[in-house]
Amino acid sequence: MGTDASGEVRQVTTHPRLNADLIREAARDRWRTEILPALGITVRSDKRHGPCPCCGGKDRFRFDDKDGRGSFFCNQCRPQSGDGFALIQKVRGCSFPETLRLVAGILGIDPHTSIDRAALAQERRQRELARLKREREREAAGLTVDACREAEHFIRSRSDLDISGWTNQRLDDELSALGLAHRTLEREALHG
Repeated sequence: MGTDASGEVRQVTTHPRLNADLIREAARDRWRTEILPALGITVRSDKRHGPCPCCGGKDRFRFDDKDGRGSFFCNQCRPQSGDGFALIQKVRGCSFPETLRLVAGILGIDPHTSIDRAALAQERRQRELARLKREREREAAGLTVDACREAEHFIRSRSDLDISGWTNQRLDDELSALGLAHRTLEREALHG
């Protein structure tokens, strides 16, 4: 209950405050895999330019997801950039509080809950460690496969070696002797 300027007692309607910090923290590193797909917003899986979900341009939009914030850039749209919340607002035409509620619903959290910063920070660290591990494994496999390809090219290009009768097994054996297992690594890189 409250009183207005004339002194009359009136029912005051209050809306619980949305916990933007909680929702923003919970959304970190989940834009590309969970949030945007759930809203039907398609972005490229790499950081290259592609179609803009806002203006429809064919090759002017980049979803770079810096620091897991869902960041994007479009050469045509105004404003040209923003975070995942701004992207949803542009595509869906909704307000910031509506966007917060949408994201909270997708993530299965109550948008009015107080934030447990320690638990969220721990969850973020675990997601980041898992992402870095996957990234390192992909990089290591890619570099190793590239090194094996270079070694294979070197062996094949040596004029003093007659490898015309070599089987793939012999080539693999020679590469293994150099500490490189070309065919195995190539299969792992393609299917890993």
